[in-house]
Formats: sequence, C-alpha cells, structure tokens
Amino acid sequence: MTSQFIREAAESPAAIERLCRDGWPLLKAAAKRLRDGVPFAAINARGSSGYAGLFAKYLIEAECGVFAGHFAQSIVTAYRANPAMRGALFLSISQSGRSPDLVESADAARRGGAITIAIVNDEHSPLAAASEIVLPMLAGAETSTGATKSFIASLAIVLGLTAAWREEPAVEKIFRSLPEALSKATAQPVPEFEEVFASVSHTLTIGRGFGYAIAGEASLKFKELCGHHAEAFSAAELFHGPIAMADKSLGALVFDQCDATAASLRAASDAATCAGARVVTIRATNPPRGEPDRPFSAAARTIPLILTFYRHIDGLAHRLGRDPDRPNLIAKVTGTR
Repeated sequence: MTSQFIREAAESPAAIERLCRDGWPLLKAAAKRLRDGVPFAAINARGSSGYAGLFAKYLIEAECGVFAGHFAQSIVTAYRANPAMRGALFLSISQSGRSPDLVESADAARRGGAITIAIVNDEHSPLAAASEIVLPMLAGAETSTGATKSFIASLAIVLGLTAAWREEPAVEKIFRSLPEALSKATAQPVPEFEEVFASVSHTLTIGRGFGYAIAGEASLKFKELCGHHAEAFSAAELFHGPIAMADKSLGALVFDQCDATAASLRAASDAATCAGARVVTIRATNPPRGEPDRPFSAAARTIPLILTFYRHIDGLAHRLGRDPDRPNLIAKVTGTR
C-alpha cells in the first residue's frame, strides 16, 4: 500500500514547477528589498523548517555575503527580550505558520525594525499575518504528518530568493531547472538502503555544507517515521568525538552534493567503514565537470537528494512495521512557546 507520505513527496516536482512559474514575481519583489543592503539575517524556524533554515544560512552567506544565524525564540517567549534588529532580514519558515513561538518572534522582529519575510504553505496563517512579506510555498494540501513537499518547497524558495537577490540570468536558469532534477530524483535507486538500516541499532546522517542541512532533516525522519535513533553530524565534526561510536551496530548515511566538501565526506565515509559501520551514500547524479562550481549550483544539486531519501525511508518504515502516515506522538501542527 502506498502511503500518503510518499504520494505527497512524489508531487514535489509539480509543486516546484508551480513555484518557479507563479512564485517568481513574489521572489523578485522580496529580493529587491534585500538588495538595498541588510546587516545580517536571522532564521526563525523549528523542526524540518529549522533545517531548511540551515540551508538558507549556508546559501545566504555563501552567495550574498550576509551573515545568517538561527534566532532563539525563547529570547522573546520566555525571557521577554527584544534584540535590536533594525534593517535586518528576519526569515521565518513554517509549513503551517501556526506555532506561537514563531509568531511572537516575528512580531517582535517587525516591531524592532527588521524586514520580516515568512515562507509558509498557509498564506492565511498567523505567521503570515505577523510578517511584512509572505512567500507562499504553493505546495498544495499536505496531510501526511511527515512533511515532504513543503520541506522541498522551503528549500526551493530559499534557492529562488537567492537567485532573485543575485539578479543573474545564469543563476535564475539553475533555479528553473529544479523541477526536472527533482523528477529524476524520484527514480534514483539506493538498493542497499532498507537492508542496511533495518539491521543497525542507530545511525549517523552525515553531510557538509548544504548537505548537512539535508542530513538534519533525514535524522528527523529516521526517528519520526521509523522509531530509529539517528543524529546528524557535519563530516568535519565526525572526528571531534562521534567517530568513536562506529562499529558494526552503527549505520551511516552520507549525503554528497559533489562540491568542494566531497573530500571531507569521503574521509568520513572511509573512517566509518574502517571502524565497522555500514555506510550508504546518496550522491548527486549530475556532478560538475572539473573543478567544484559555485555554491548556488551545489545548493541546487543538494535539494533532489532529500527526495531520493524520502522514497527510501518510506520503504524502511514499512519494512519495520511502521505506518509513515501515523508516527507515534507527532502532530501535523506543532505548537511551542
């Protein structure tokens, strides 16, 4: 039986095609505000959206030269502080747009003079109302508890906003090629995936740069859909302690977008394998020829990797006797303060 989780994931190429077409004017208008100059960017997000925010951090810093960091919502909701944010970009990301801590933080940032942008799937949500600029995901209804196409849409909007911010035709072309790349990702085989991760006790999801953000989302889905303990690490951090866990009970899932981080990913993979861990790699199918290319191209190559992962984590969940559409103790809309 095909789960709603994987059916909605399969809708991602069409959803991103719609975003490229109908969302581009909104992205251009938002980027025009940013080209006047912002001193820094703050990311307001949690869960899967928090990892989309990490992707945004890497891309904004690498392509636009603006420092970006995650905003700690408890600064507003628990400690009642109001950090100075005049002229800054305050970027909120949320599928539902209904978590009170995200809404209160956006309210505070807007009062503090920030340019507040909300990436949401619900244009009528409280988070959208609290923000000056709304960038709809245009993903359509998503009923499965585990977000798929809305997460991919979040990454695509970040990619599109950066393309509009850079205002380069070649970069816009890469953004518009994303639906085709996603279509190919739905068929990418990773034949050993289910056998490996059904046989290990715990898993490290490993990436670096843009792939680290994807690894974070993957670690959530291992726990949420499969009840399988997984933690995300940068390949660079693996040697600062986590590699000591590697033995035959450990699985490692590596995300390789085939960019300047590839050598460190290979080193991490080799070290885990030598220590007895079982390693699986999901690698970009369209690597650059010759020298590593610019960060924007690498970011675009990274997004399809998570769609390939979704296809295989769904199969693993079924193999382990789990229902991907009904994970334990998880609600579709998470409300925190």
